[in-house]
Amino acid sequence: MKKVRFSVAAAVALITVILLCFAFTASGAPVFNDVSSDDWFYPSVFRAAEEGIMIGAPDGSFSPDAALTRAQAVTVIGRMSGERLARSFRYSDFKDVDETDYYADSVGWAYNKSIVFGIGDGYFAPDSPVLRREFAALLYRFAVYAELEPVNGIKATPFTDLNGDWASDLIEALHSAGVFVGEEDGSFSPEREMTRAEVAAVVSRFLDAYRKPEPEPYPLDPTPENIGVGVSDESSGLEFSYVRLFEEGGEPIPVGAGVGSHGGHETRLVRTPRGTYATFITDATGTSSEEHPLWHQGVATFSIIKITSDGFHVIYQSEYPQAAGSCTPNVLYGENGKVYVTVICDNKDRYMSSMGTDDFRNGVWLEVFEVDIETDEVTAPESPTLIDHETTPFEDHGYGYTQPILDNVNGKLYAITCGGEGEQGYLAWFIYDLDTKTWDPECYTVTVETRRCYINGYPDGRGGFTFVIERCAQRGRLAEKLGLPFGGSEDGYVWDALYLYHIPDPEKEEYVEIPVVVPDYVAEGPRTGGKYYFDAASHYGENGCTYLDTSGRLHVIFNHSISSTRDNTYYHAIYDLFGNELYYEPIPTSLLPKNGTGSASSKGFAMTQGKDGRYFIFYMSSGRTPKFEVWASPSSDGVNFTRIMEARELVCEDGSVAPNGSKPIIANSRNHSVLDGVTAIMYNGAAPSTGSDAFFYFSVKLPEE
Repeated sequence: MKKVRFSVAAAVALITVILLCFAFTASGAPVFNDVSSDDWFYPSVFRAAEEGIMIGAPDGSFSPDAALTRAQAVTVIGRMSGERLARSFRYSDFKDVDETDYYADSVGWAYNKSIVFGIGDGYFAPDSPVLRREFAALLYRFAVYAELEPVNGIKATPFTDLNGDWASDLIEALHSAGVFVGEEDGSFSPEREMTRAEVAAVVSRFLDAYRKPEPEPYPLDPTPENIGVGVSDESSGLEFSYVRLFEEGGEPIPVGAGVGSHGGHETRLVRTPRGTYATFITDATGTSSEEHPLWHQGVATFSIIKITSDGFHVIYQSEYPQAAGSCTPNVLYGENGKVYVTVICDNKDRYMSSMGTDDFRNGVWLEVFEVDIETDEVTAPESPTLIDHETTPFEDHGYGYTQPILDNVNGKLYAITCGGEGEQGYLAWFIYDLDTKTWDPECYTVTVETRRCYINGYPDGRGGFTFVIERCAQRGRLAEKLGLPFGGSEDGYVWDALYLYHIPDPEKEEYVEIPVVVPDYVAEGPRTGGKYYFDAASHYGENGCTYLDTSGRLHVIFNHSISSTRDNTYYHAIYDLFGNELYYEPIPTSLLPKNGTGSASSKGFAMTQGKDGRYFIFYMSSGRTPKFEVWASPSSDGVNFTRIMEARELVCEDGSVAPNGSKPIIANSRNHSVLDGVTAIMYNGAAPSTGSDAFFYFSVKLPEE
């Protein structure tokens, strides 16, 4: 399998080649050698080209008077959708559309979405000119598929020449929305061919006339009011609910640090219109079971929890092989009334042995559970999907970190795994189709210079995905590679660099790599071992977070420490989902509380936004009991934070103080939670009654300006 790496420069070069299809003025406006600013269609052509919906020929022409073909018309509709038109669609239904044709993806997509039906007898007629009635039908069916509605209706005069035409209702609807204006004599001319200039004008009017309707407001459960407010901060307007332990029937559900919270996952909690969902796997007990005799490392418990105002309920539970931190479950909201819970395991004999194989390098365990939020009915897979991983070129896979990314627009779920202990590391992903509920058997894999860990990713809105990830280098191998002596165990690890990766097309092993922060292994220090280094430590551990804001900007907060001096600096960087840096500055030291040694006392960050768009950061300080303080930034800013609530302890319902725990996990738009002015937070800590590890949960009502 060919591995292709794209550098930033290579990506820019690729974009440059694409954009050669049309030229730009000095101001950045697209121009064509046959389109003048005096032409009536110039604004429409400009807009269609600027948004990538219609592009010209390689010679710089647009051909405004040429007829648009049916193949080109469907291609235009496909580009308007913004979806990645995967080659999983059927082409054999049309005898005159070959899979190698440039328009094959668009035609297959439009056919499967009931946007195009062909001309009969199994033909599509791709090279025939598109007629006005045909293009009207394409636009109307696309609006229905995309759930778009007209912004404003106008009183339209009926066209004089439709006379019961099969497309008359569709044409009149678009006419009333202001998309089609017809001829000067009041006719529509349904059988007339459309020129490229006319199509550009109609598309431009359609973009103005149709929008996705705003969702109706609905009450969410739970809220701080009906859980019971434990802390009300009058100066900031924040209201914290009582801290509650995940429990069923009053008994704590133990969650070991190894499998319950390890892995740096920030998609363990999700809010929906019908409650909050969470998931985890407990520590194992025993050595095996009669049902699973090969689970020689022990039997763990997998749980899906629903949290509402009347408590915590286990809605699904099953046995699992002990899988350490490499088998951490996650939960995502599909915005279709479904919650998807994933279990992705990589590189552990503790579960591979249960699959009846002794080759523990060559497989990934994949499962997707579907929860209907109206009924809480859980659809579980009949058995785990084991995908052959032998194409990954490593003698030793090493620890496997995993993370799912849900692409609601394209109906896909991407399961990412990473690891590697030898000379190279790997990044691999698998594709799950939400409609067919099947996994693509292909293992898409790219190699990197050493292993990575702690993944957090998001769909880019164009069919690809982006994720931030740390480098996790073994001390001995890294020291040998650099020729530098390191202190500490050679088998220990250094979390020393942070990268952003963009995968433009998940069905291609190509990527863009953007270093967020990299180490400098030259500074000498006084400690035993000789030379020291910069260390971007624990980004997804206890000292950082990511957040995708409502404008589509990816916020990255991380710690940058210098080992020789133990100096720590926290940074806030912002990128778009294609890797372009928008902001990169240190967080002011005045915001960061200090411990007794003068170092920042961080146990973790969690970022979110309120209903008014204002940004909030929850800062959890370390200590015997966790203390939360809150920073806020104006909605138009998102960078200039001020402290609005001093550090405060959280109290449990019985009046006891919540114990110390791990980095907080927050439910927000990062994992498709509903943005409603209430955020849910959980963290892993010691249960006061049993002393065992368990999750604690609380919610916060955010103030509005």
